[in-house]
Amino acid sequence: MSVNATFTGMVERNLVFFSDMTQTLDEKGYDTLDPFRDNLYRAINFGGQTPAHNLTAALLVLRCTQYIEQRCNYRHWAKLLTRVANRYDADDAVTFARLLSMTGYFRFQAGQLDRAERAYRSAERIALRSEDSLAVVTAWYYLGIMYYQRDEIGLAKPLVERALGALKEVPHSEKSVELLGYLLNLSALIQMGFGDYEAAERDLLYASKTLSNSRSKYYYHLIHYNLAKLRIHQNRFADAETLLLQEIAYCQQHDLHTSHARTITRLTYLYIKQENWSKALETCMQVNIVDLQKRGNLGEIAMAKNNLGFIHLHLNHLEKAETYLAESIHAWKLLQRDLEIANSLASLAAVQYAQRAYAACRTSCAQARQYLGQLSQESVRAAEVEKEIADLLLLLDERSDTT
Repeated sequence: MSVNATFTGMVERNLVFFSDMTQTLDEKGYDTLDPFRDNLYRAINFGGQTPAHNLTAALLVLRCTQYIEQRCNYRHWAKLLTRVANRYDADDAVTFARLLSMTGYFRFQAGQLDRAERAYRSAERIALRSEDSLAVVTAWYYLGIMYYQRDEIGLAKPLVERALGALKEVPHSEKSVELLGYLLNLSALIQMGFGDYEAAERDLLYASKTLSNSRSKYYYHLIHYNLAKLRIHQNRFADAETLLLQEIAYCQQHDLHTSHARTITRLTYLYIKQENWSKALETCMQVNIVDLQKRGNLGEIAMAKNNLGFIHLHLNHLEKAETYLAESIHAWKLLQRDLEIANSLASLAAVQYAQRAYAACRTSCAQARQYLGQLSQESVRAAEVEKEIADLLLLLDERSDTT
């Protein structure tokens, strides 16, 4: 047997092994897969290079995307998805579009924004060309995620509405039902952004009902996490805390690193809203920033450092606050998150005011307003940040009048 034939046979056996292992992969099976992570990567990598096994490799990596998100390095695996997509040769446009969308998602999480958008746009083109309605709606769903993550909720909303309308024409199936739940969850987040909490609650409760019988519990728990966000907006703090503590227990039970960090961050925000600064700090310190750095999760790093800066401001630890906020601003700029940059700048301005660095405070306020001015759509959060800036500028003006 030739070397090439031996290699091809090895690749095929590895792909079959991992395809069988991941047929019903969910959070309960991640520990089983962990010892094989490097071999899984190699199997997908080598399989993606051969026309005979490219489709199998693509399907395998798509089954593992939630596992990758929770326990792997975004940048490292985004390169793998890109290689498989670049060599994709199968007559299956639906899988190709999904592969490109997930490539975009991982690229975005790793801070590679231009590459992310190119992948998302390519997925939409492939889906539209295929004339497969489910593929098109899926591509629109991921594009909607991109707009939402970039704080462009004015662009996300009509896209998600179009996707929900198109989904009504898709034949009923397990995949279409799951996609409906995902879209409703995203729609709820967008409604929260606009301050329509009643509509957000309808969408979340409908999404929870839709996904209650889904094979994967991942999105079902994600909906409960977002329901906690809604409860915070509604000032239903006890309900929010109960939901978040339940989600933290679930994340710890299954070692869901990304979801755990995200949920700790939201619980921190709950205590910040209640001005319970010691509890907020205690909670926020549970976020493993070193682990997030190893896995390239810029968004969670930026949010944790922003929260730490804001908490230390209110504990009057001004040097620590300034350091954390400067680091969060740097991370938000890498992600081009204008609203988050403005929010962290507003907090930095408050630190500078407390330090009596009044000129620097005014400069930070001006910079924050510049970033707010670049937003495509007004949101509840943007209005809150603008009020913080206006209050600081009023204090500065009052001080100037008395000197």
